[in-house]
Amino acid sequence: DSSMIIGISDTGVDYFHPDLVNKMHVNEEDPPNGIDDDGNGYIDDYRGYDFADQDTSALPGSNYHGTRVAGIAGAETDNGFGMAGVGINAKLAALKIFKSESGTAANTYESIIYAADNGYDVINLSWGSANSYTQAAQDIINYAVEEKNLIVIGAAGNTPEDLEFYPASYDNVLSVASTENNDTKASFSSYSYQVDISAPGRAIYGTTSNDGFTSGDGTSFSSPQVAGAAALVKTRFPELNARQIIERIRVTSDNIYDLNSTYQDKLGFGRLNIENALVADEDTLKSIRLESFSVNSDLGTDLYYGDSIEIHLTLKNYLAESTPTVSLSSPSEYIEFNNQSVAITTLPTLSTNTITLTGAKISESAP
Repeated sequence: DSSMIIGISDTGVDYFHPDLVNKMHVNEEDPPNGIDDDGNGYIDDYRGYDFADQDTSALPGSNYHGTRVAGIAGAETDNGFGMAGVGINAKLAALKIFKSESGTAANTYESIIYAADNGYDVINLSWGSANSYTQAAQDIINYAVEEKNLIVIGAAGNTPEDLEFYPASYDNVLSVASTENNDTKASFSSYSYQVDISAPGRAIYGTTSNDGFTSGDGTSFSSPQVAGAAALVKTRFPELNARQIIERIRVTSDNIYDLNSTYQDKLGFGRLNIENALVADEDTLKSIRLESFSVNSDLGTDLYYGDSIEIHLTLKNYLAESTPTVSLSSPSEYIEFNNQSVAITTLPTLSTNTITLTGAKISESAP
C-alpha cells in the first residue's frame, strides 16, 4: 500500500535516483519555506531530515550505503527500469544519521523517535556496533514499538562471530542475519541467540550513485528485504500491531538448520519467506516469547552447590491462542533437573502468564 512508509535510517538517500524518485515520501505539511509548518520540531522536513548535520537535506555525501538499502526495500516496480524493491508500493523516507564530510554517526536514535512520532510504519537500521547496549536506547526502541507501533528491523552485523550487535539485538527489534544463496550462513554474518531471522545477503542488487545499480554483500542488505516484507505484511494484516507483525514474519520463515547445525538457534527462526508471511493461516501460527525471567536459590540470588533453584518466567503470546508446555534443561553438568515440565493454561492472543518452575538443583560436585 502506498500509505506505508519505510524509514531508511542510514547515510542518506539519493531521492532523485530514477528508480527511487517516485517512491519517496514527502511531508506535504511542511514545504521548504524556512518555517516548521507542521509544528513537529523540524524545519522543512519535506524530504526526510539530516539528523547528523542538523539540516534539511537528507541526500548522501559520498557514501551511498543508504541509497542501496533504500532500493532493496522499495525501488519502483513495473517501470521497465533497474530493479524492483521488496516493498512494492510502500514509500521510502530518508533519515540521514551519518555526517556528509566525516562519515561519523550522530543522533542515530533520534531518527527512530522521529519515525515513531511522525507516523512511519517501518524503520530499517542497517548500522550499529557490537556489545554497545544502553538502557536509554532500549527505552527508545520500546517507546517506538510498544507505544507508537513502529516496526523496527535491524542488521545483525558483519563480524563472523557469536556476538550481540546493537541496535539489532535490542528487545522489540527484528534482528536479521545473512545467508548465502544456498541457505547456509553467509561467511561474513554475525550470529547469536539474539538473531530473529535470516535473509539472503550475498551479491544483493541495489540502487547507487549516478543513477546506477550495484551488487554488494552484508547484513545491511538482508535487513531491508525484511523491512520491505514488513510493509507488505502490515498492508495485508492491518489489525496486527508492530510486535505481532515482527512475530508473523519470524515464525513463517523456512527452517534452514539442516544446513547450519553448527549455528543451531543462532540464525533466528529461519530464512525469510515472504509468501508464507502473507498467506499463512493466522490460526496456525504460534509465537510465545520469553519476556523476562529471574533465578533464585534458597538464599535469594546467591547460588551455592547443593542449593535448589527456583526459576520465574514471564511468557507472552503474540499470535494464535495456544496451550504450551514449558520444560527445563541445561547444558551444564552441574545443574540437576527432575525432568520437570509444566503445562500452561490456555494463553489467548496478546496475553501474558508468569510461572514458577522448581525442581532444579546445583550439583554438590559443582566447583
